[in-house]
Amino acid sequence: MKSLLAAFFFFKSLLSIIIFWVLILVADVESDTAVLAALAYTIFYSLVAIGMDRIVRIDFGLLFFFSVGYILCIFLPQYSMIYLIERFSTFLYLTFFLTVYIPFVFGKEPFTVINAKRVAPPEFWETKEFKEITSIMALVWCGLFLTAFLVTLKKGLSTQIIIPILIILLVGVPFNRYFKNFYFKLKGMA
Repeated sequence: MKSLLAAFFFFKSLLSIIIFWVLILVADVESDTAVLAALAYTIFYSLVAIGMDRIVRIDFGLLFFFSVGYILCIFLPQYSMIYLIERFSTFLYLTFFLTVYIPFVFGKEPFTVINAKRVAPPEFWETKEFKEITSIMALVWCGLFLTAFLVTLKKGLSTQIIIPILIILLVGVPFNRYFKNFYFKLKGMA
Protein backbone atom coordinates (compact mmCIF):
# COMPACT_ATOMS: atom_id res chain seq x y z
CA MET A 1 0.00 0.00 0.00
CA LYS A 2 2.86 2.34 0.84
CA SER A 3 4.49 1.84 -2.58
CA LEU A 4 1.15 2.44 -4.30
CA LEU A 5 0.78 5.74 -2.45
CA ALA A 6 4.37 6.65 -3.32
CA ALA A 7 3.66 5.98 -7.02
CA PHE A 8 0.45 8.00 -6.78
CA PHE A 9 2.35 11.02 -5.46
CA PHE A 10 5.26 10.44 -7.84
CA PHE A 11 3.04 10.81 -10.91
CA LYS A 12 0.96 13.54 -9.27
CA SER A 13 -1.90 14.99 -11.29
CA LEU A 14 0.30 14.69 -14.40
CA LEU A 15 -1.11 11.18 -14.79
CA SER A 16 -4.28 12.90 -16.05
CA ILE A 17 -2.41 13.79 -19.26
CA ILE A 18 -1.56 10.14 -19.84
CA ILE A 19 -5.15 9.11 -19.06
CA PHE A 20 -6.43 11.64 -21.61
CA TRP A 21 -4.13 10.51 -24.42
CA VAL A 22 -4.51 6.78 -23.74
CA LEU A 23 -8.28 7.18 -23.95
CA ILE A 24 -8.00 9.20 -27.17
CA LEU A 25 -5.32 7.16 -28.95
CA VAL A 26 -5.73 3.63 -27.59
CA ALA A 27 -9.34 3.35 -26.44
CA ASP A 28 -10.57 5.58 -29.29
CA VAL A 29 -13.07 7.44 -27.11
CA GLU A 30 -14.47 10.87 -27.88
CA SER A 31 -12.54 13.87 -26.59
CA ASP A 32 -15.38 14.92 -24.25
CA THR A 33 -15.24 11.53 -22.49
CA ALA A 34 -11.45 11.57 -22.35
CA VAL A 35 -11.31 15.09 -20.93
CA LEU A 36 -13.97 14.24 -18.36
CA ALA A 37 -11.95 11.20 -17.23
CA ALA A 38 -8.76 13.30 -17.02
CA LEU A 39 -10.62 16.02 -15.11
CA ALA A 40 -12.14 13.45 -12.72
CA TYR A 41 -8.71 11.99 -11.99
CA THR A 42 -7.23 15.47 -11.49
CA ILE A 43 -10.02 16.37 -9.05
CA PHE A 44 -9.55 13.09 -7.18
CA TYR A 45 -5.79 13.53 -7.00
CA SER A 46 -6.12 17.15 -5.88
CA LEU A 47 -8.56 16.28 -3.09
CA VAL A 48 -6.23 13.57 -1.80
CA ALA A 49 -3.20 15.88 -2.16
CA ILE A 50 -4.97 18.68 -0.30
CA GLY A 51 -5.88 16.26 2.49
CA MET A 52 -2.26 15.13 2.76
CA ASP A 53 -0.81 18.63 2.27
CA ARG A 54 0.85 17.63 -1.03
CA ILE A 55 -0.99 19.89 -3.48
CA VAL A 56 1.12 22.10 -5.76
CA ARG A 57 0.24 24.84 -8.22
CA ILE A 58 0.78 22.59 -11.24
CA ASP A 59 -2.12 20.48 -9.91
CA PHE A 60 -4.32 23.58 -9.94
CA GLY A 61 -3.05 24.35 -13.43
CA LEU A 62 -4.14 20.92 -14.64
CA LEU A 63 -7.52 21.36 -12.95
CA PHE A 64 -7.91 24.62 -14.85
CA PHE A 65 -6.65 23.14 -18.13
CA PHE A 66 -8.99 20.15 -18.14
CA SER A 67 -11.90 22.22 -16.80
CA VAL A 68 -11.54 24.61 -19.73
CA GLY A 69 -11.34 21.63 -22.09
CA TYR A 70 -14.53 20.12 -20.68
CA ILE A 71 -16.37 23.46 -20.78
CA LEU A 72 -15.35 23.86 -24.42
CA CYS A 73 -16.67 20.36 -25.19
CA ILE A 74 -20.04 21.28 -23.71
CA PHE A 75 -20.53 24.89 -24.77
CA LEU A 76 -18.16 25.50 -27.71
CA PRO A 77 -17.48 22.09 -29.27
CA GLN A 78 -16.18 23.71 -32.45
CA TYR A 79 -13.19 24.98 -30.43
CA SER A 80 -12.69 21.92 -28.24
CA MET A 81 -10.77 20.01 -30.92
CA ILE A 82 -8.33 22.90 -31.34
CA TYR A 83 -7.79 23.16 -27.58
CA LEU A 84 -7.71 19.45 -26.75
CA ILE A 85 -6.19 17.85 -29.83
CA GLU A 86 -4.57 20.22 -32.33
CA ARG A 87 -3.00 22.59 -29.77
CA PHE A 88 -3.02 20.48 -26.61
CA SER A 89 0.68 21.05 -25.88
CA THR A 90 0.49 24.76 -26.64
CA PHE A 91 -2.35 25.37 -24.20
CA LEU A 92 -0.89 22.99 -21.63
CA TYR A 93 2.48 24.76 -21.48
CA LEU A 94 0.78 28.14 -21.53
CA THR A 95 -1.29 27.00 -18.54
CA PHE A 96 1.83 25.79 -16.72
CA PHE A 97 3.62 29.06 -17.44
CA LEU A 98 0.71 31.17 -16.17
CA THR A 99 0.22 28.92 -13.14
CA VAL A 100 3.82 29.52 -12.11
CA TYR A 101 4.27 33.12 -13.28
CA ILE A 102 1.09 34.96 -12.21
CA PRO A 103 1.34 34.19 -8.47
CA PHE A 104 5.06 35.05 -8.57
CA VAL A 105 4.33 38.46 -10.15
CA PHE A 106 1.80 39.23 -7.43
CA GLY A 107 4.31 38.49 -4.69
CA LYS A 108 2.94 35.10 -3.69
CA GLU A 109 5.21 32.35 -2.52
CA PRO A 110 7.03 30.72 -5.47
CA PHE A 111 5.62 27.35 -6.47
CA THR A 112 9.01 25.76 -5.76
CA VAL A 113 8.69 26.42 -2.01
CA ILE A 114 6.41 23.43 -1.36
CA ASN A 115 8.94 20.92 -2.68
CA ALA A 116 11.86 22.78 -1.11
CA LYS A 117 10.21 22.60 2.32
CA ARG A 118 10.04 18.82 1.99
CA VAL A 119 13.84 18.57 1.85
CA ALA A 120 15.06 21.64 3.77
CA PRO A 121 14.99 21.80 7.56
CA PRO A 122 12.33 24.21 8.95
CA GLU A 123 14.96 26.54 10.43
CA PHE A 124 16.14 27.27 6.88
CA TRP A 125 12.70 28.26 5.49
CA GLU A 126 12.82 31.91 6.50
CA THR A 127 16.41 32.56 5.47
CA LYS A 128 17.43 34.82 2.62
CA GLU A 129 19.15 31.92 0.87
CA PHE A 130 16.03 29.72 0.91
CA LYS A 131 13.93 32.53 -0.52
CA GLU A 132 16.54 33.32 -3.21
CA ILE A 133 16.91 29.68 -4.24
CA THR A 134 13.17 29.08 -4.51
CA SER A 135 12.64 32.38 -6.37
CA ILE A 136 15.41 31.67 -8.88
CA MET A 137 14.12 28.14 -9.41
CA ALA A 138 10.58 29.45 -9.98
CA LEU A 139 11.85 31.97 -12.53
CA VAL A 140 13.84 29.30 -14.35
CA TRP A 141 10.73 27.11 -14.51
CA CYS A 142 8.76 30.09 -15.82
CA GLY A 143 11.36 30.36 -18.56
CA LEU A 144 11.24 26.63 -19.30
CA PHE A 145 7.45 26.60 -19.56
CA LEU A 146 7.47 29.77 -21.67
CA THR A 147 10.11 28.26 -23.97
CA ALA A 148 8.11 25.04 -24.29
CA PHE A 149 4.99 27.10 -25.07
CA LEU A 150 6.79 29.09 -27.75
CA VAL A 151 8.22 25.93 -29.33
CA THR A 152 4.74 24.41 -29.53
CA LEU A 153 3.45 27.33 -31.58
CA LYS A 154 4.98 25.60 -34.59
CA LYS A 155 3.01 22.55 -35.68
CA GLY A 156 4.75 19.21 -35.90
CA LEU A 157 5.46 16.13 -33.81
CA SER A 158 8.89 17.34 -32.74
CA THR A 159 7.71 20.83 -31.76
CA GLN A 160 4.48 19.70 -30.11
CA ILE A 161 5.82 16.74 -28.13
CA ILE A 162 9.51 15.86 -28.42
CA ILE A 163 11.28 19.21 -27.96
CA PRO A 164 9.13 20.46 -25.04
CA ILE A 165 9.58 17.16 -23.19
CA LEU A 166 13.33 17.28 -23.86
CA ILE A 167 13.45 20.84 -22.49
CA ILE A 168 11.82 19.66 -19.27
CA LEU A 169 13.85 16.45 -18.96
CA LEU A 170 17.26 17.70 -20.10
CA VAL A 171 17.18 21.17 -18.58
CA GLY A 172 14.50 21.26 -15.87
CA VAL A 173 15.19 17.98 -14.10
CA PRO A 174 18.99 18.46 -13.87
CA PHE A 175 18.46 22.08 -12.86
CA ASN A 176 16.25 20.98 -9.96
CA ARG A 177 18.79 18.42 -8.91
CA TYR A 178 21.98 20.52 -9.02
CA PHE A 179 21.04 24.18 -8.64
CA LYS A 180 20.93 24.28 -4.83
CA ASN A 181 24.51 22.96 -4.53
CA PHE A 182 25.68 25.29 -7.31
CA TYR A 183 24.08 28.24 -5.50
CA PHE A 184 25.81 27.40 -2.21
CA LYS A 185 29.18 26.99 -3.94
CA LEU A 186 28.69 30.29 -5.79
CA LYS A 187 27.97 32.04 -2.47
CA GLY A 188 30.96 30.33 -0.84
CA MET A 189 28.72 28.42 1.54
CA ALA A 190 29.57 24.86 0.49
